[in-house]
Amino acid sequence: MDSNLEFLSSFDVSDTQVSSSSFTHETDELSFSVVCQTRWLLGEGDSDEDDEQAEGNVVVPVRSVKTRKGKKAAREERYLPPAPSFNDVFLHNMEPHAAQSKLPQALPLDSDISPCTIFSLFFTDTVLSDLAVNTNAYAEFKEGGALGGSHHWEDTTPDELRVFLAIIIYMGIFKSTAIEDYWSSSPDYPQHTITNFMSLTRFQQLKRFLHACPPDTPDDPWFSKIEPLTTRLAKDFTRYYIPSTNVSIDEMIVRFSGRSAHTIRMKGKPTPEGYKILALCEAGYTYAFLYTSRIKSIIGIEKIPGLSLTSSAVVHLAKTLPYSTRTFNIYMDNYFSNVCLFKFLRGLNIGACGTVRINSADFPEPLKVSKSEKLDWNKLSGVVVNNQVLAIVWMDNAPVTMLTTIHSITDEEKDFVARVRRRPRETSTNADRTRAVFNGQPTAELKIPKVIDDYNHNMNGVDLSDQFRSYYNTQLTVLRTWMPLFFWIFDTTIINAYRIYTVRGGTLSHKDFRLKLAWGLVHQGTHSKKRSQDKEIARRKARKKTYVTKTKSQLPLTRFSPGSHLPRSTDVKSNCYFCRYQDTVIGDKNYNKKNQTTWYCSICKVHLCMLPHRNCFSDYHDVE
Repeated sequence: MDSNLEFLSSFDVSDTQVSSSSFTHETDELSFSVVCQTRWLLGEGDSDEDDEQAEGNVVVPVRSVKTRKGKKAAREERYLPPAPSFNDVFLHNMEPHAAQSKLPQALPLDSDISPCTIFSLFFTDTVLSDLAVNTNAYAEFKEGGALGGSHHWEDTTPDELRVFLAIIIYMGIFKSTAIEDYWSSSPDYPQHTITNFMSLTRFQQLKRFLHACPPDTPDDPWFSKIEPLTTRLAKDFTRYYIPSTNVSIDEMIVRFSGRSAHTIRMKGKPTPEGYKILALCEAGYTYAFLYTSRIKSIIGIEKIPGLSLTSSAVVHLAKTLPYSTRTFNIYMDNYFSNVCLFKFLRGLNIGACGTVRINSADFPEPLKVSKSEKLDWNKLSGVVVNNQVLAIVWMDNAPVTMLTTIHSITDEEKDFVARVRRRPRETSTNADRTRAVFNGQPTAELKIPKVIDDYNHNMNGVDLSDQFRSYYNTQLTVLRTWMPLFFWIFDTTIINAYRIYTVRGGTLSHKDFRLKLAWGLVHQGTHSKKRSQDKEIARRKARKKTYVTKTKSQLPLTRFSPGSHLPRSTDVKSNCYFCRYQDTVIGDKNYNKKNQTTWYCSICKVHLCMLPHRNCFSDYHDVE
């Protein structure tokens, strides 16, 4: 103890201080422009001696820290430059603006517009027609009941898909552990009247064969199974909505734990595994997005010289904004932020603000404060980089490092705001100093830098979208790896429609909006081109069962129907009906029930092989 006291008494603090001129000389070598100016944001507990000593640079006092062997060693003093004057702060040529919709003029201008009407701007008749065509093609490709039976596939229509999507939305609101429960007639289960508009078997068929692209679409790019639906909706997302001035860019994770080389794992996240999507959002509205892969580069972006691929993706998303006619500021976290990116965005007249990692390129060396450093709460320092970007370190429970082109930190009136803050826990990093500011109270109104407050309020655009999606997620358990992306784009469309609805003055809650949308789709699907019940019953009775089993030994009489029974060819192979009949029923081993052919009868609608040594097409129609 005595040796420590002797060491402290002999230690001359004046020898370690740096004058303003020497500091300016050092920063000139680092190409940093800093105007030295003294600032104490909180004077509580500081003596007059401290105030006099603090003039010039902010000195972090020497502290003793324990080494691995338990011995104490003196930590070197750190000199933080004072808050600089950012004279070249970025100023927009136009005033900030609020979010607004750009709906067609034919739609009503007031809040009476229905949820279904807004949703139909994205899932148009064309989109649903393409879904129906591709679903039917995929069902035929997979032989969905081609030989008859109780699960015989019948071509779907856009109206039927509306009912199908409505039931999926309904399931997202009223959760159940099994799809079959919604159709249960047991008095022990709740009754869901929406299932009266589609049978369980038909719902499972549509879920099984739903397809957004033709079956023969190549897997390039890797998300081609969700095209061209994604491209169409992405264009409509930017067509019908103008975000407000402050937007954010962040990552989204689409939950999927199946086998895919394109998914990622991020421990500690609410959704730790799935597809990662980069999105530009505002108040929950997803304005633009990019799919990313663990093994492939981001597709559809231009690599900008001097910027990383991730920074180029940020620029790609930023350019989807109408920045030439509107004012925009983009907020992002430390995964994206770097000095070069902020300078590039500033050249596009787009402001930027975000947290940054201390090992980021061109981040000023004097501001690289480690997370274990303990400074007085609200200590603020900064450095201007290349006269274009302001780098900041601010002491909260731990050091917070930021970059901005739209803020300054020297004006007491403009650059600081009073906010109610919660007292941190005793186990937090800087608890001994931070908790002292609260004087024993759980909360206190304190002044914090406006750059911090703006980041807290405007960085939540993507988080709100994720939050809305988590409440009433429509994602079902599926085997196909691309289907989670379909459910994500479907949920995103609903959330965007809801955001447009609220911007236009709508008063429905998110839940009620989805519920009205579901019943609106049911009404559209069952009343626009509704077939009568009698016609449906007659059609089902007239349908012939043509599946071969051991107990059904008769060939269908449709082979004797009048008309021209002509052979037709398709690109899809299917089992020969007559070969299966001969092998399964007659037991003739000269035939194999697994023989496949592309030929079928134009009237009987069954596949029949036509080979030089065997003509099942002729035998099928001639046999008694």
